[in-house]
Amino acid sequence: QMADLERVRSVLADMSGLRRGHVNLVASQSTLESFLPVEIARYKSQHPAVSFSITQSTASKSIQALQDYNADLAISYNLPKHEALQTLSHLSQKIFAIFPKTHPLASRPVIKFSDCLDFELALPSKGAGLRTVLEAQASKLGVTLQPGLESNAYSALTRIGEKSDMISFR
Repeated sequence: QMADLERVRSVLADMSGLRRGHVNLVASQSTLESFLPVEIARYKSQHPAVSFSITQSTASKSIQALQDYNADLAISYNLPKHEALQTLSHLSQKIFAIFPKTHPLASRPVIKFSDCLDFELALPSKGAGLRTVLEAQASKLGVTLQPGLESNAYSALTRIGEKSDMISFR
């Protein structure tokens, strides 16, 4: 994951010519809850005259924001390719299943996505990058996901996975 962070740093470094000004950024909730705040703080420490506005957005809405010139930069997992936009960096992200230590899968040394499909799922809302990835994987297995719970709040999904028999993903 360090190499992935280096790629994000590289994208921000490409903005290094920007010493003053404002950047309108749209970002997925998952990036906002993981590496992005640290990277913005690091950039701000080197370029204090640059300000940021950050709007949480889904992948599809991020593309629309870029097209409408409402955003200068979008950072999200699983952004679809778009002919009018340029991808500055691409990185991979591992997906983890979340469930309590008492869950039947907890004793297994290795868990596959297909193992999780035998249990009720708590998933991100349709359109979220993670949901799109999970649906694509399920489709490869010939399965349509039928979540017991859907939410656009990743923190809620994490807590549900930790505190119930449902499986969530991060």
